[in-house]
Amino acid sequence: MRRYPAGATLTGVLLLWGAGYLPWVGPREKPAGSRGQSGALYLVSARQFVKVDLRTNTEKSRDLITLAGMEFPEECNSHHPPQSCDWYASEARLDLRNGQLYFLTPGAAPGDEPESGEEATDSSEFAVWVIQLADLKLVKKIEIPTSRQTPTILLTPDGKMLFMGYDGGDAKHWTVETIDATTLAKISAVKDTGDNILDDYFPTSASFAQSGKFIVNGNMRIWMEGRQFRVEDFDPRTKLTAADLKKLSEFLKTDTKGQKFVPATAVVEAPVKDKMLECVLNDAETETGFWTVDMETGDNSPAVVIKSFAKARLIGDGKDFAVFEGRMSPATAEAGPKFLSTGRISIYKVDSGMLAREFKIDELRGDGEMLCSSGDGTLAAYRHEKKLMILNLQTGRVTRVEGTITEFPQPGYQGACAFGE
Repeated sequence: MRRYPAGATLTGVLLLWGAGYLPWVGPREKPAGSRGQSGALYLVSARQFVKVDLRTNTEKSRDLITLAGMEFPEECNSHHPPQSCDWYASEARLDLRNGQLYFLTPGAAPGDEPESGEEATDSSEFAVWVIQLADLKLVKKIEIPTSRQTPTILLTPDGKMLFMGYDGGDAKHWTVETIDATTLAKISAVKDTGDNILDDYFPTSASFAQSGKFIVNGNMRIWMEGRQFRVEDFDPRTKLTAADLKKLSEFLKTDTKGQKFVPATAVVEAPVKDKMLECVLNDAETETGFWTVDMETGDNSPAVVIKSFAKARLIGDGKDFAVFEGRMSPATAEAGPKFLSTGRISIYKVDSGMLAREFKIDELRGDGEMLCSSGDGTLAAYRHEKKLMILNLQTGRVTRVEGTITEFPQPGYQGACAFGE
C-alpha cells in the first residue's frame, strides 16, 4: 500500500523554481459552508457515511459497502476470514457544490478470491465509487488498472475534473487519468516519467491552489509541465521576519553541517485560501510554535508560541486558527499514542498573531480532535472519544450529536469532513 513517506513534510532551505499551469482549472470558488445551525455536516470514514442535521443535532448513517451495492459475506465474519475481506475506503472526496461523494476501495467484493488458475491481477484491484449525495445512489464504479500500491484521487476546485493516480503495475512510474466528473468519461491518461513517486501522489490532504497553477501536498507543490507532473519542495520559512525567527529560536535544530534551522512541519490538512499552517515543537514537548505560509507567494504570518504541547487547525476561510492544548499519551499494545486535550482552546488571528478569544471546555478533556470547521468559521466538528460534538468557536458552547457513529474521519489522512447546506 502506498504511504506518505515519514518526514516528507520536513523541508530544508531551497530556492523556489518553475511555474506551470493547469489550463482546465478555474479559480477556486467559495466552498459550501454552514449558516449557523441551519445546515448539515457530512462525515466519511473508512467504512461509514454520516450526515448530521444541525437543526436537530441528530445523525443518519450508511455503510459505504452498502452504498457500493455490496455486503460482507458470512466468511468475512469468521474467526479466520480470507485476506480479501479487508475491504475499506480511502481517499474520500466530498463535492458539496455538485452533490457527489467519491471514495476508493479494493475493486473486488469482500471475500472474493481468485478461482483456480486465475491470477489475482486478472481484474481491477481498486475502484473509485461515485455516489449522489441527494439520494445516496451509486452513480458509477470506475475501475482502476492493476496497481501494486493504493491509488490516489483528486478533484479540481470546481469539481468538474477527477484525477486518478495509480502505478499500473509499475511502482516506479505512475499514470494519472483525468475523468470528466459530469459524464464520468476518461479525458486523458498521462504516464509520469519522473523518478519521484510524490510527483503524482494526491493524498486526502492534497488540493489545488486557488490559481489552479499547482497542487499543494504538505510543504510541497506539484506542477504540471508538458502534461507531466513534477513535485517541488517549498520552504515555509523563507520570509520569516527577524522578529519571528527570534520567537522561534528556542526550537532551532542543528543539521549535519552545523547549521541552525527551524524544523518546520506542515499541519496535515488541506490549505485554506492557499495558507498552510506550520508547527514546531521543542524537545521537551512543552512549547509549540505556529504560523502560516502562503503557498503561492511564500509570505508568512506572525509566529505564535504556545507554552504547552498543542495542536492547531485553520478555521473558516483561513483568517483564524484554533489551538487545542494537551499532551500525547504513550502508545500501548492495543493502540498508538493519542492526543489528550486539556479542554483549553484558543483562537488566534492569522494576520496579526493576536489572541482573539479562548475557552476552557471541560466536556472536551481527554482523547479528541477537531475534524473540520464550517466555511464561516463559526462551527467545528469535534470527536471526543467515541462521540461527535459540535463546537461553537464563537461562544465555546458544545452540543453532543445524538446517534451512534462507529468510525470517524482522520483529518489529513483518511476520510472526509465538511459542513454544507
